[in-house]
Amino acid sequence: ANFSGCVILGSFIEKAEGKVEKIFALNLFATFNFNRVFGPLVIKGKGTIAVISSEYGKITAIPLHGYYPMSKHAVELYGDSLRRELKKSGAMEYSIVVAATASEPSPLQYIAPYAGCAMGEYFMNKGKHVLIVYDDLSKHAVAYRALSLLLERSPGREAYPGDVFYLHSRLLERSSRLDDEHGGGSLTALPIIETLAGDVSAYIPTNVISITDGQIFLEEDLFNSGIRPAVNVGLSVSRVGGAAQTKAMKKVAGNLRIELAQFREMEVFTQFSSELDQSTADLLNHGHLLMELLKQPLYNPLPLHEQIIMLYAASHRLMKNVPLKEVKSFKAGLMNYMRTHESNILNEIDDKKDISSELAERIEYAINEYKRLVNTDGEHEGDS
Repeated sequence: ANFSGCVILGSFIEKAEGKVEKIFALNLFATFNFNRVFGPLVIKGKGTIAVISSEYGKITAIPLHGYYPMSKHAVELYGDSLRRELKKSGAMEYSIVVAATASEPSPLQYIAPYAGCAMGEYFMNKGKHVLIVYDDLSKHAVAYRALSLLLERSPGREAYPGDVFYLHSRLLERSSRLDDEHGGGSLTALPIIETLAGDVSAYIPTNVISITDGQIFLEEDLFNSGIRPAVNVGLSVSRVGGAAQTKAMKKVAGNLRIELAQFREMEVFTQFSSELDQSTADLLNHGHLLMELLKQPLYNPLPLHEQIIMLYAASHRLMKNVPLKEVKSFKAGLMNYMRTHESNILNEIDDKKDISSELAERIEYAINEYKRLVNTDGEHEGDS
């Protein structure tokens, strides 16, 4: 696992923009304008919420700088496995785990995230860039509700006390970036919320969504169908927009969300149809190819140039004749070919973070050349 985009000690690494292909391609987050790091992503603003609809939808591959799982199940399965991965990659050398488990009393569960945040602020004030992951604020709200009811405070909606919004706003609003005069450090929050039956409009999820700069909605149905990371394209949004995306990513992924939305809509509309016209069939085939292309193995971050090449190939319909079952091997083979024969293209993408018309022609020529080679070898007979 390569977590080069996450730092808490040492200098900030501005290479984090290319670590999770689906999220950046879909323009859910800004990249590194504000030097705000979370996991393999960089955002700006107060933080970004990850909304999960099942235990399986939890975000992994995120180095933690303040992590306090609330449930015993999460500690034993999710927490321990993640910590093993962090240790394996050396990330625990600059990470802190603050745990308040299900066996702890409610006051400790209530105070744990504030303790983790105070630790993060210590490093921020020393000029470091800190990520703090709150897993999860749903359990935090439940602990605060239990505490408030024991203190005989008046219950409100869903029996939560009236100041439950303030509970989370005063925690998340501490995320900020200091100017150079005050050290230039930053603290970025990634709160995780668990929904009940996927209801993102419930009380606590809407509270936290209104505080943060965007959300990633992870869906159990997508996960079970093999689409991982299981990001729901329609419900995952950013209040930041594409202003901080690289120009190269804007050019190759500008229509990606629209194409995926059209695909989802058409897929539902045509699921009982026996005959499809050619344009509808092409749209569905292209959508299936995009979904296959955006699948990403666990702990397998991607460099920017690899995302750009693959999204360019998909958006310009250069992979339309590649069978779905061969997309993975085609992708691996194309990148091996690019690294071996066209490394200058990859270096130019990484350096300039933009695609000129001349570079676009070279990329297209290289992709077509690889297709010609694999056709000659008989690996992708459908390609042209």
